[in-house]
Amino acid sequence: MLFRSRRGEWDLWRIGRLPVASSLAGRLLSGEDRVRATAHDVRLQPYVELPTDVDFFESRFSGRRRTDFRRKWRRLQEAGAELHLVSEPAQAPAAIAGLLELRRARAAAMGQDQRAMDDRFERFLTDFVRALLPDEARLWMLELDGALLAAKLDLLQGVRQHGYIAAVSEAHLSLSPGHALELQAIHAMIGERRGEFEPGPGRDAYKYDWGATDRQVARMVVASPSVPGALLGLP
Repeated sequence: MLFRSRRGEWDLWRIGRLPVASSLAGRLLSGEDRVRATAHDVRLQPYVELPTDVDFFESRFSGRRRTDFRRKWRRLQEAGAELHLVSEPAQAPAAIAGLLELRRARAAAMGQDQRAMDDRFERFLTDFVRALLPDEARLWMLELDGALLAAKLDLLQGVRQHGYIAAVSEAHLSLSPGHALELQAIHAMIGERRGEFEPGPGRDAYKYDWGATDRQVARMVVASPSVPGALLGLP
């Protein structure tokens, strides 16, 4: 496990959502591994069950909304926006740097705490994504004239795709790049025969607009198998 091999670089791993029925949840909760949950609880989390056909997915929505989907995407394409899926590990550093730059700017504009997105997190996330590409992660970049409009990192687990972190440019919100990117990513998931999409933490109303329903997930605190981790993980 990557987290165990790099235990000196982290102290606590806070997991906001993990399906209770997943193999990783079972492993962390079993206590049989040196990387284990020291505390956890269970709550509801939205997820989208995906069909095998894009047209069937879009049939869930009204004709007016489907027209709005296409209008937003067409407007971006006409402006010259291009969607790029990062698949080469060597591309991960620049892509992650761009994603986090957008995320920090968005957090600052909304008055949110940015301390968790420091340089150490960027290094760790870059190495993590580089190790997962191309088979266990999906990293999308939506760009216009060299500027990053939106970016999205998802993690793969079997038939499930988990939304991990996404960001949108403050300067291009009028183009709805985040919405357009999410829809194109869902289309790609269906094309890859993913059966489930978890759109991220929190029971936000817009996730149910995508057709999400609730299921149980575990929230955990996992201590690093290092001396600082062991001390912080004490009950």
